[in-house]
Amino acid sequence: MKKILLLLVSVLVFAACGDEKGETKLPYITLKGETMGTTYSVIYNAEGNYQDLIDQLLKEINSEVNTYDPNAFISKFNASKEKEFTEMGTVVRHFFTNFEKAKRVHQATDGYFDPTVMPLVSYWGFGKEKRAVENADVKEIQRLKNLVGLEKITTALNKESITVAKENAEMQLDFSALAKGYGVDQVAKLLEEKGVQNYLVEIGGETVAKGVSNNNKIWSIGINTPSEDASPSTDFEAIIQLENKAIATSGNYRNYYEVNGKKYAHSINPKTGYSEMNSLLSASVIMDDCMTADAYATSFMIMGLEKAWELAEKNKKMLVYFIYDDNGKMKVKYTAGLEKLLVK
Repeated sequence: MKKILLLLVSVLVFAACGDEKGETKLPYITLKGETMGTTYSVIYNAEGNYQDLIDQLLKEINSEVNTYDPNAFISKFNASKEKEFTEMGTVVRHFFTNFEKAKRVHQATDGYFDPTVMPLVSYWGFGKEKRAVENADVKEIQRLKNLVGLEKITTALNKESITVAKENAEMQLDFSALAKGYGVDQVAKLLEEKGVQNYLVEIGGETVAKGVSNNNKIWSIGINTPSEDASPSTDFEAIIQLENKAIATSGNYRNYYEVNGKKYAHSINPKTGYSEMNSLLSASVIMDDCMTADAYATSFMIMGLEKAWELAEKNKKMLVYFIYDDNGKMKVKYTAGLEKLLVK
């Protein structure tokens, strides 16, 4: 799993910093649990306890898109030695939704977002087996790079079955760069269906907020200082008011290893096959839904500051907050419209 930059503690600490809104009368309930290899937290304003419903929903999502679960649909597809994998009598709507969103972001980012990079992620030691690569095998990297390309995978879904076809039987999928955001959106949808008007949903740092906190103020989220020495609970580069929006952040400064003085980050560039380290230290993306924000945040870290900024400025549906290195000095850059969300 990729990032742990935005933590619930930042929401709790800074909730009182937001603008005051109308009063809420129902009690606020806090639920916590584990999912997708990380933790989740849900705070909402209602009478009912929806812990069981949320856990069941997240269990269903995991059963389709969690690569660490050998019985998950995606794991069975990855393990298949055939070019076509068919499963009967299953809806797999979570898998299908993740796949369709991945295709759209893949196209929008010119291929920088690509969940078929999984074999390379595993090769570089950031998959199920955690290890440092002492001597990179150039030929093997090139061979695995030939497996990359989301356009090489197609799906056919009907009432009786789903078929996922891949050009090469060794191709694999990994939705970890958008599945947590998707989970956040689905939990938020569940709360909406229950009539909840004020809530905050967070999975592994990916967050969506609606309405107000228990202080009758807009929810506020802290963006961590992108340093391996920074405390995830106290060191913040910025605090953002999040009203009826989602935010996702990606960074390379915690999930990496070092070999002979060189750092290798978990973000693998699908165009080169190698670990991507550039001047962009942290990318936070604010959008209407967390799934899309999650995918773009990952893409931007691989694209680097210049290309990411160019794409972000063209996309009027997003706001971004970039933290980058400028000759050893940490600097920030954010799109127009985001400044009004910053807590001074």
